[in-house]
Amino acid sequence: MFSILPCKDADKLSCYPEGTTLLIYKDGENERGHVAYKRYMSALEILSLDTGVKREAESEISKEEVLHADALIRAVASIALSEGLLTVCSKDEALSPLFEKFGFFRNGEFYTLYISKLFSKGFSGCDGCNCCADKN
Repeated sequence: MFSILPCKDADKLSCYPEGTTLLIYKDGENERGHVAYKRYMSALEILSLDTGVKREAESEISKEEVLHADALIRAVASIALSEGLLTVCSKDEALSPLFEKFGFFRNGEFYTLYISKLFSKGFSGCDGCNCCADKN
């Protein structure tokens, strides 16, 4: 069973700027990945995202990676909404191929996502993979 919970380990948090929240993604007791974010103006900025899925090639994104990224991005988006924020953003160029799957767009130096798009009926980051075919 997967869980996404706030990290309370000061050593892990020490490598991020002050005000950063680190969510740990676990499969049972095993740490799988994480997402780190902080408040940036009227958005939550993703500083780091790791799904625990290794890529064969830099631009090759697997269905499994999209599935796990979906959980982590939605966790941050839900927190943003609970704080009255409408966007999630990131400057992390390495994540741009993954962000594009979720509807992030380039906005100056940021990749930006309107959270309403993420939670739209029928939206999924999967790109015709049939894993969500029964839901639409």
